[in-house]
Amino acid sequence: MIATCLALAACADGGRQAFHFLWPDIDDPYVAACRQWSRSAALYDGINTELTATATIKARAWREAFATRYANVYGLDEAEEAKILHDQLRAHEAGTDVIVAVASRKRDITRLEPNTKNWRIQAVQGDIAHEPIEIRPLKRDNWPPEKLAAFFPHHTRWQKYYIIRFEPLASGPVRLMISGPAGKVEFDWQNYK
Repeated sequence: MIATCLALAACADGGRQAFHFLWPDIDDPYVAACRQWSRSAALYDGINTELTATATIKARAWREAFATRYANVYGLDEAEEAKILHDQLRAHEAGTDVIVAVASRKRDITRLEPNTKNWRIQAVQGDIAHEPIEIRPLKRDNWPPEKLAAFFPHHTRWQKYYIIRFEPLASGPVRLMISGPAGKVEFDWQNYK
């Protein structure tokens, strides 16, 4: 089937159309922003995967791309899109948010809530470690699977999503560390703004 699609597209307008037919989001600016600002990591027990995690830091560029995507998905007019962008930029000034998606066969280790003692979460810049000011799960009522899939290209239905908020972080390198009895995962961004 793929070969047929490629052959038809190649006949019509060359390999570029075939490429976009198979991967329509490849040139999407929002998907590119998600790739730029998302990192993945895993914990292993021998050869078995214990936990997979993806972290997306809401940098200013990501928030700008998100506002545009949100406006396109929901068919907003220019004034509504401008309000979404304004709200995103105000949120950026108020704090640094990281969306973390975790998946595991073991339910207890996917719980990042502050009242569980499984994990310690820090954002590290140089030799300064910042503790979260808020950790909360994304509520399914506000973020059903279809919406998660529209806004997080790495989405799978087995993930639990959390928003982790820190005081506003300085521009520059940021390392998010999540560590506990199950192990440690780290996510690095070199040019956070």
